[in-house]
Amino acid sequence: MSEQIVDRWLRRFVATAVAGDLAGHMAMISPDVMVFGVPGFDTPSYADW
Repeated sequence: MSEQIVDRWLRRFVATAVAGDLAGHMAMISPDVMVFGVPGFDTPSYADW
């Protein structure tokens, strides 16, 4: 079941990005997110996206 939840989330995540639905795409990301290991950035935050 967990795999199905992740699969649905990833499909929607990709679909919003491909459709250019920035509001829908960003609504799927927590404002508290921090991404590590992105070349050229120390630690991108939600605002950096």
